[in-house]
Amino acid sequence: MAAQPNFICILDDDNSFRKSIVRLLESEGLKARGFEEADSFLSHARSYAVPVAVLDVFLQQTSGLEVQAGYGIARP
Repeated sequence: MAAQPNFICILDDDNSFRKSIVRLLESEGLKARGFEEADSFLSHARSYAVPVAVLDVFLQQTSGLEVQAGYGIARP
């Protein structure tokens, strides 16, 4: 993985919700990045460390659970 600041990744197709969560996290001094589509999140996740990902279960093209399975994120 390339050396890159770790971001909390927010994947949600609701623009206002996604931006609000990113702003909330940043207001607490955390680094956050929002993604509207699963493909853009997965591309980022394959290149950089993702310490935390918040995934919307109901996306337009896929589901957060499918994204989780495709990326190989461990389930509890």
